[in-house]
Amino acid sequence: MQSTNIIFRENKGIIGFVFISSVFLLFLVVFTCTLFYNGKIFYEKANYININVIWQSYCRPSQISEAINKLIEDYNLIFVKNISREQIKEDLLKNIKVKDFLLTEIEFPVTTVFKLKYNAIHKQQVFNTLKKIESFPLVRGVVFSKTKISLLKNWQKIASTLILPVLLGLSIIVLVLIFLSLRLLLLDKREEIEILYLVGASDFYVLKPLILFSSTILVISCLTSSLLVYVSVNYLKKFFLWFGIDFVFLPPTYLTMLICALFFISILASLTAFKSFQNIK
Repeated sequence: MQSTNIIFRENKGIIGFVFISSVFLLFLVVFTCTLFYNGKIFYEKANYININVIWQSYCRPSQISEAINKLIEDYNLIFVKNISREQIKEDLLKNIKVKDFLLTEIEFPVTTVFKLKYNAIHKQQVFNTLKKIESFPLVRGVVFSKTKISLLKNWQKIASTLILPVLLGLSIIVLVLIFLSLRLLLLDKREEIEILYLVGASDFYVLKPLILFSSTILVISCLTSSLLVYVSVNYLKKFFLWFGIDFVFLPPTYLTMLICALFFISILASLTAFKSFQNIK
């Protein structure tokens, strides 16, 4: 049988189709794993959410300063910044078309922004802390990122539910794609294979180029799709930062496991295609 290099040169049409299809399928695999990984680390591990503490309008600066220190000490909050009455008014004038004189009689409250450690496992404890802060004497109300908590919760549930069936389905499609491509190559070189058997070639001698061919295609496709996902992750960082989430690419461990799985798929597809070819030979 021809060497692997000759197979690549003489079957460019099949190789191009297999490569493009593999890149697309493995892009979906890597991107699904990336979503699962990010949902897992951000939902299961401790993270921070921003909370806005709105003070009563009658509070003096000294009272607010004392209350801030009290909240930091009692609830392990991290101080971020104070938003003054004037700044709130300016933001309203920038973002809402309203006459300046309409806001002169409104007494805007001072708001303090804190960071609170959020942990999905102890979610109820976090909500209890927020209720305690809200019942603080000088506090008018507490605004926190419900959107982020809801996003992380739903993200983790969806990713955990879909990760196995999606990866299994895509793996089967990749396996069938490689199997059909190898079977087509074997049928195309049927006469040469029969000559090899006549001169004493073993099954492994015929099988080895198939394994090298399929594993090479899958590994190159995996690296290409990983590069595309990496570019996509960097592009999506700004969107996820809006929710306070640092969207990251897969660690090397995940990619190593994926490449090992692709080697297994290439061996399985090669053996299956070879056995199928022997049955019709």
